[in-house]
This record gives sequence, C-alpha cells and structure tokens, in this order.
Amino acid sequence: MAETLKDRVPQARCYQCGSSQVNRLCHHCGRIGCAAHLAPTPKIAGWPLSREMSGFGMGKRPAYHCADCAHVPGRAALTAGATGAAAMLAGVAILSLDLLPGAVLIALGAAAIGGSYVTGRRRGVARSHLPLPVLPKIEELSVREELHGRITLGGDCGYKARPVLVEGKITAVLTLGRPDRDRLERYIRMRRIARDSDVRFSAGHLVLRGQADIDLSKELPGLIIPLNGMTSRYPVFDADEHQSSSSYRVERTYCLAKDREITEAPVWITPAIAPSSDRRTLELHIQWVDLGPPDARLEVENVESLELRVPIDWGNIESATKGALIGTQGQEEGNQVLRSIEWLKLRPSDEDRQQRRLQFVVRFEEQIDMSQAIYGSLDVVLKGALSGFERVSLYGPLGTRRSHAPAINVKTHVVLDFELSLASIRYQDVRFVPDQKVPADRERNEPSEFPAVIPGDDTVVKLTNALSDQGYYVKLVIENPPRSGARANIVQRYWDIAGRHYDGVYPIDFRIILTGEEVHRGGIHAESGTTKTTITVQGSYANDAMRDSVEQAWEQLHRLIDETLRPPSGALRPETARPEEPACRRSTTSPPDVTGRADVTGRADGARPHRGTADSNRLLHRLGLLDEAWLDGRISDERYWEMRARAEQELGEG
Repeated sequence: MAETLKDRVPQARCYQCGSSQVNRLCHHCGRIGCAAHLAPTPKIAGWPLSREMSGFGMGKRPAYHCADCAHVPGRAALTAGATGAAAMLAGVAILSLDLLPGAVLIALGAAAIGGSYVTGRRRGVARSHLPLPVLPKIEELSVREELHGRITLGGDCGYKARPVLVEGKITAVLTLGRPDRDRLERYIRMRRIARDSDVRFSAGHLVLRGQADIDLSKELPGLIIPLNGMTSRYPVFDADEHQSSSSYRVERTYCLAKDREITEAPVWITPAIAPSSDRRTLELHIQWVDLGPPDARLEVENVESLELRVPIDWGNIESATKGALIGTQGQEEGNQVLRSIEWLKLRPSDEDRQQRRLQFVVRFEEQIDMSQAIYGSLDVVLKGALSGFERVSLYGPLGTRRSHAPAINVKTHVVLDFELSLASIRYQDVRFVPDQKVPADRERNEPSEFPAVIPGDDTVVKLTNALSDQGYYVKLVIENPPRSGARANIVQRYWDIAGRHYDGVYPIDFRIILTGEEVHRGGIHAESGTTKTTITVQGSYANDAMRDSVEQAWEQLHRLIDETLRPPSGALRPETARPEEPACRRSTTSPPDVTGRADVTGRADGARPHRGTADSNRLLHRLGLLDEAWLDGRISDERYWEMRARAEQELGEG
C-alpha cells in the first residue's frame, strides 16, 4: 500500500513520543520533552548528585537531561565495565595455572574497562564545555503579528480593502545584572580560564506553544529558540565598565503559511457627512469582523491609534469626539495642506463590541468640500495571533520553565493606510419650512387668517378633498375636543392634518394646523366663525435643487389652502343652517330671517312683545350655557330640546 506524507502544522512536541504535553528541556542539547522522557538529576539528601551547576546560585534545583545526555553511564557501558572487571579477576586466577589463557582474559577485561572509562570521560568533557548559566530578569515576552493593508474609496464608489502581507515577530527582552556577573567570576575560577576570555553564556530557551501555521525558515528553523550569547558583547560582564545591567534582546520574524494568507482586510473604514449639519460634520465609521476559528476568535482589544488628515481649507475644528488630539499646524502633502487629528489607546465599550462598530465625529468651522479626499492610518489590536501561537514560554538553563511577572503578549495588529474620496458620498440634510434660523422664512411663521370661514367639519372635509385632488396624500386628521371660549356662545376648534407629497421619488412631509372660533346663536351648528391655518413642511435634500423643491412645496401648499378657504372678493358671508329641531317644534307660518333664525313668536308681523333687558340677557345667557352643555355631551338631545323650548318660550312672552 502506498503511503503519502502530509505536512502538519508545526507544534512543540516531545522529542521521543511526540506528545504535546511538554514541560521541560534538556539543558545540554535543548531537546524538549514530556515528564516521562526527560529526567532530573538524581538527588542525595535533597541536593543534586551532579555538581555541574553547583556554585552558580541554582540552589537545590536539579537539571533535566534526555537519555543521551544523562550523567550516569549508559547500561551498555556499565555492562562492558562489569564484564571487563570479571574477566580480569578470572584471568588473574587462571594465570597461575595456565599463562596464555589468563593473560588473554586480563587483556580483554582491561579493554572493556578502558572502553567504559573512555565513554564516561567523553561525557565529562562534554559537561565541562557547558556554557555559563545566567538568570536574567524577564522584561518582555511577546508575539506580535501585523496585517498590513491599504483601503481606498474612489469617486466612482469603488471600495478596495486588500491586505498586503502578514508578518510575525517574536521578542524576548531580558536584563543581565550583577548576579550574572558574579556567576561569570565563579565560572572562570572553576574552569581555570583567563579572565579576559570571551565566554559563551546561556539564558535557556524560548518555546513557542500552540499550533502555529507558519513557514519555517532559516531565521526560525523550529519552535525552540536558544538564548545564547558571548560575554564580550554586554558591558555588565566587563569588570572595568562598572555597569550594573545590560539589556539582552532576541527577535525572530516569520510569515504565515501560504494557505493561511488573508485575502480581505477584516476592518472597514467608511466616511459620511452627518445629516442636518450644514455639511460641516464628518463621521468616520470603523467596522470589523472577528477572525479565527469559532472556538478561538480574535476579538478587538483596542484601537492603538487612528490618524486622520483632512484639508485645512475646512477651517478650524470646533469639536471632535473620543478625546481627539488636534494638530495646530498643517503639513503639505502633494499640492494640498492637511491638518492631523489623532486618537490613541481607545478601548471599545461593550455596546461597541457587540455591534462591532466605532464612530468618530469631527465638526469643522467651514463646510466640507465633497470633491476632496481624506487620508490617514489605523492600528487595531486583536487578542491572539492569526498564526495560531498561544503563548511563549521561557525555560531557564536548568531546563525548567521560569515564572515571570510581565504578562505574555500575543497580539495581532491590523495596520491600514486609507485614502477615502468624499465625491461618492451622498450628503442628506433636512429642510424645515418655516425655519427660525432662515431670514426668508420669517413671514412664513405668521398664520393665515380666514375671517368668514367656520373651523368645522365641512371646512376640514373641503380642504382635505382639495389636497387629494392636487396629489397630496393625507395620512391622518386629528380633531381635538372642542373647548368653550371667552363667551358662552364661542367654541374653540383645533384640527391637525398631516400627510406627504412626492417630488418625483423624493418625499416631502407636510402638516397643517387649523384652528379657530365658532359662534353659536341658539343652534347646535355654528352660524359664523374665524379660521387660522399654520403650515410646516420638511424634506431631506442632497443638493440645492432638492432643497428648493421643499421651499416650493410650502408655497404651493399655501396657495392651495388660500384658494380653497378664502371666499371670492365681495361675496357675502356664507349662511349656516339652523339646527334641525323636532318636527313638533317646527314653525310653518314664519319664514326665516336674514340670519337664518325663524321667528319664535309665530306672529305674522314678526314683532316681539316688549321684555326687560335684564331678563332677556339672563335668558340668552341660559341658552348659551345650554348650548355649551349639549356640545360637551353633558345632556342628551331630548333634554336639550326640552330645556331650550322652555327658555325660548320665556324669552318670547310679552
């Protein structure tokens, strides 16, 4: 059966069994392994049996070894030595009996013992060449991956957000101090070497944990990085320098595997002009998606920096959200001068993380020229690494993992440059007519008055019919309950009419407030009145022509209402019908007078008997109160006509 080898994602595993549960290193060769295949130096009374690390401030901590670097001789060497010793003893015993066989046994035994000795000696020589063990202070352990890209928005609405490449860097920053200098002094004395010798030292190894989908290279051939160096390069080891510490820095770079390349940037940057801002407020929206597998998403931690460069022609910056740093001087870029606005170390709120969206708002002194572009750069930090690295562990010169106070940083930075044209953005503002801030609207604030029009049902029906005939969509008509006025026979009316009119496909909303007073003279229907109308319209616009259409809509609506409600010049006040009375009270002998009221006396000449003025006023006041009670629904129709008949009878008695 044919077998095919398949590359696997690199991961730190035991050198012998392949387990990923590794926790120690061989301090001789740097092999990583599990607890079953890396053993510590044997101890006697709590102290390591081997003295290879004694005198270097390691205390009772043992060193770890693989099977090939163990300090005790191997089983084969011990067997050979024991066999040789037995052969020599046998040869001595046989020598007195037979010279030749005894000499042969002694020679073979000596050879076996010599071979065992040579093997042990070679291991001792190897141990004597161990580098100087140091324990520097850990300042930083980090994995930083950067996804670089560029975002462009053209005037033709073409949006491109493509990453360039993903690079990773592993950084370890350690500090060598005076204790390491003292270890060098002891090392020189123990090894009996010259004081000015350039000694090789070892701070241990870095081990990269996690399934890292990267391309191994000459700079990073594996996931174990030795921390070695020469003492001559660090002043702390020079006794004449008297320097208390030296920084030891190790950096390794790598790239993602080709099958893990990111084809689209996970962050979008889009500009907008805030509505109703007089084209002076710029909005910048930043949106993102979480990368990585479902069980290990890379969430946004913070916005490390955001730099926005805008044309200085837009004037001074009146306000900016989220604590922006505003540059005072412009800088030339090409044929224009740009002003810088910068945000640093912004941490999204819980709501921002849920919506995966941030918004930055800047208001300018002058209007924004939408034919220009904005520029800038963005650095967004994600928790975790795109490659799959989970953490970095530092194993000391004994092969054990060191604990350290600084947190291990494993981050991904999405670094994007952007150039966004505003030519493709549609700016929308809302025009209200009338607007107190617009001088041309001052006359439009005054209501139109119609003295001879009663603000009742007939007027509202007439107006809404006229609106519908002219293509206006009336959405609702609300009548507020009538209220009594300053006099008993005065009723105040209030109507709210709302709807919409379309200029092509663009909607314009309107609202008409119709108010007025009705005058009642003994009937349930008003005999006269006065009406006032107030008009407001509003509509969104993206250019001057659309804004003018909103103003024209107000003018057209004003003319339509005026033509509908205002009577022709010279026309008489429209008569109103008398409230319909019960058939038993209708008069058949008296024609109506010019005001529409019938003669209540039934006399042919229409003359009324004389009655005192005070009594007449009292009865008229009672009739007004009666009308008001009936209009408010406090009495029934039957009761109303009964009480009205009695009052009119008293008023008509001579």
